Amino acid sequence: MNKKIVSALIILGLLIFSLAHSAQTGTAVVFKYNPGEMLHYKISGVGNGTIRLLSKDSTLNTLGFNSTYPVNLSFETFLTASTLSVSTEGIGTWSMKVNKMDINCGIMNQQFRFVFGDKKLQVYTNGQLSKDESMDSVNQNGFMGKPFIFTMTNRGQLLDIQIPGMDQLNDSLPYKTFIWESWKNQMSPFLPDKLFVTGDHWKSTTRIDFPPGISFPKPFQVIRSFTVDGFKDMDGENCMILKTQCNNDFTGLSFSPDTVSFPSLNGMGKMEAKFKQGNLNSNGEIVIGVNSGKLKKCSGDINLGMELYMQIPLAGKKALEFTVGVNGKMNSVMELSPESY
Repeated sequence: MNKKIVSALIILGLLIFSLAHSAQTGTAVVFKYNPGEMLHYKISGVGNGTIRLLSKDSTLNTLGFNSTYPVNLSFETFLTASTLSVSTEGIGTWSMKVNKMDINCGIMNQQFRFVFGDKKLQVYTNGQLSKDESMDSVNQNGFMGKPFIFTMTNRGQLLDIQIPGMDQLNDSLPYKTFIWESWKNQMSPFLPDKLFVTGDHWKSTTRIDFPPGISFPKPFQVIRSFTVDGFKDMDGENCMILKTQCNNDFTGLSFSPDTVSFPSLNGMGKMEAKFKQGNLNSNGEIVIGVNSGKLKKCSGDINLGMELYMQIPLAGKKALEFTVGVNGKMNSVMELSPESY
């Protein structure tokens, strides 16, 4: 065989191998924002557990302490996300508005339902309507129907957020900066700058700084891990499936607000709280459309177990001491909805 032909075949083979190899290096996945686009989401959840109230105080015991109570919770929330603008770098600014919220909870043999929507708050107690009020009369500074404004990169990193009612809080309040930073940190899981293949794994660590007046003996961090479980078709679109896990132990964390940041405690003695035991674990799944760049679904199971010791000072009286124990689990799902509510 002619040497030139052999050389050409070798080069061709290497080229085909190179192209095949490059085609398997991964899939590009980023969030995409389109000006004027409006998306509807439904968030639902179901959970149950127990609350234990323990105390040696005789007064508290008459109020139901030293008992364990079953608790149940379910909810549905409907919200709208609207893209306001998109930069040339793919940074999107969008608003999120809660349109309706329906919460059911049961504790101490009582069942309560709270329905927020149509500018009204309705409260049901054991199935009977007990309150029907205008949202304006309930809380003119509430968040129902008012937009949260987010600015986010195409990797899902939150850059800014505007929360309804935040501008009306006094700048001197220790919680104002904390609330903003807490939202910003908690909403900032982001995709790494890479092409994705099944089996990819990374972690996102968020440190939570507490407001002045509350001190913790060690840094409080939320560590989430992400694993690409694969790609599959959902509603006619190829989607990346992420498995998520979050395990956090806050046993031993304690706080004692100071009277400078919390002047209402002045002269009442020292208030203390400590987590004798605290664990928050979750496992979930995130589905992102490869072509649309949309969050299509986010689901998860959350397990909480904690025992919180509290000492509350009372002016001229012995401080109240008690322990609250909570154990429970919840399953929640957030998914794209074809219509608003």
